Amino acid sequence: MFVSSALALAALAAASPLGQRSDGPSYPPTSSSKGFRLVANVTDLSRDLSPSVQNQYVTSIHVGAALNLVGVGSKDVSRLFYINGTAGEFMRGEATTVTDGATPPVPFGFTLTPDSADSALSTANLNAGPGNKGDVTTRIPVPYVFLAPEQMAICDEYVAYYRKNMQIVKQLNLNKDKTLPANCAPVRLMAECAELNELPAGSITNHDNVYTGDCYDDVASIEWSKYTAWGN
Repeated sequence: MFVSSALALAALAAASPLGQRSDGPSYPPTSSSKGFRLVANVTDLSRDLSPSVQNQYVTSIHVGAALNLVGVGSKDVSRLFYINGTAGEFMRGEATTVTDGATPPVPFGFTLTPDSADSALSTANLNAGPGNKGDVTTRIPVPYVFLAPEQMAICDEYVAYYRKNMQIVKQLNLNKDKTLPANCAPVRLMAECAELNELPAGSITNHDNVYTGDCYDDVASIEWSKYTAWGN
């Protein structure tokens, strides 16, 4: 069960640009949880990929020992995430986004690694370790709850490990004078509430320092046209 939270995480915005409402801003209701899944919301549906990535869940793509790219798929293959850090660390941008994996469970942290061919683009990874500090769900005053930083994207790219194209998560640095490549769909990765699992005995990871944050009960059911646009 998820309870309402006084401290807003804030997150992901609508699938298409929306006008400001005459009666003031309006945003979808949130719950709170220690665990969450990430759901892709395409912010420009004319850029969606084939097959569509709209409302697909973030998962991992194994590419080596303790190494993973970040992809999307159905809910049953999605990763369960949590924010590792205190409330203070979260607000200061010092917490990390983590999922547990392997046997016994170890932490796999979310990281963004700049591409060698284009420094404006970074590739998302879930590798064994704590992850990048600050790559967590949005904080006040952002009114929607999604994984930062902007601009996240899902790109149809060749993955050498599998010798084929796959849909992988990347990030475009908005501080650089670049546009998103044609093979990429702009997305926000919305936080959807999920119960954080109990860890088995002998786990290398622990849940001693997990932040309880805002999230949505069911991202796919949100009628974005009812709510105020924010950001890009």
